[in-house]
Amino acid sequence: MTRRTALVLSVPAAIAASAIMITNSNAFKAATPTKAATSFLATLDQAQVKVAQYEFDADERFNFHFVPKDRNGLAFRAMNAAQQAAALELMSSCLSQLGMDRVRSIRDTELVLRSMEKAPAEYRNPDKYYITVFGTPSKDKRWAWRFEGHHVTLNWTMEGDKVVGSTPQFFGSNPARIPEGQNMAGFRLLPKEEDNARALVKSLSAEQAAKAIISDKAPADILTGANREAMRQGEAGIAFDALTSEQQKALKDLVGIHAAAQSDKISRARLASINKDGWKTVVFAWMGGMEPGQGHYYRIQGKSFLVEYDCTQNNNNHIHAAWRDFGTDFGGKAASADVLGDHLLSGHGIPDQQSR
Repeated sequence: MTRRTALVLSVPAAIAASAIMITNSNAFKAATPTKAATSFLATLDQAQVKVAQYEFDADERFNFHFVPKDRNGLAFRAMNAAQQAAALELMSSCLSQLGMDRVRSIRDTELVLRSMEKAPAEYRNPDKYYITVFGTPSKDKRWAWRFEGHHVTLNWTMEGDKVVGSTPQFFGSNPARIPEGQNMAGFRLLPKEEDNARALVKSLSAEQAAKAIISDKAPADILTGANREAMRQGEAGIAFDALTSEQQKALKDLVGIHAAAQSDKISRARLASINKDGWKTVVFAWMGGMEPGQGHYYRIQGKSFLVEYDCTQNNNNHIHAAWRDFGTDFGGKAASADVLGDHLLSGHGIPDQQSR
């Protein structure tokens, strides 16, 4: 059963169908990214290749977003069953099972939004997700690929089968908790990202909280947005060394949760990079309320990485979570100091944007 067929079913049936596709992707785990990308391109006809493939140095490689709009690349809705299977194989070469399941759930949530909003099928469409390949997959040259659609953008830059960049990474969920009366009622896409962070900030002493909580108002969105260049967000917050041993473990676990959607090899490499820099360089900052249902934002920033999370839109039931690497975003695009972030935190305003 293809995803296109699943769209005419009820929401639970569509979810079950897509779950079968993701579960079957376990059989693809042996494929390397280079082999999987080559196989995917080989399933396409000439017209599809022109849509799916760009030069490695194309400006399009840095053009990413997480709102519901058309993308450049080949959409799942434009693929047949064999091509969709090959696309899933490529995804499975860089994502963990958790990551694959998360992508499936994000796509399935489009059906929930379609029902809640009474939106056109074209607007809220689980097949409106795109694969784009940059350059020619090769064992001795740089190439890259992207999976993107509403509430997900995943980017990998490769040297052969070596991942030299696995960001920008973005996952979102609207609604964060699916309300009663809807299919999948009660489902939460990113529960640990929310609950573990809240437990950490609530564990802080008054003295620690005075450092960690940098504003009683959360911004309307992650501060980096869809900026092509990863930006440092100032140094406000509580340093890792100012936490107790239990709190330090909780912060490490929280970083691991954000990394866990990537393949085990990529996730371990990220954590190894942080270990190399030293956890003493890591700072945790919180904005907004601390109780469930209250708008909130947090970030975890180290020497080489930035994790941002917010839940403020749609009555504080809409999550965005991003990971950016300062040195290896898009495989090595240089980062710059964040003038905007410091400006916002100095009290000159909070961005008011809706990503839907």
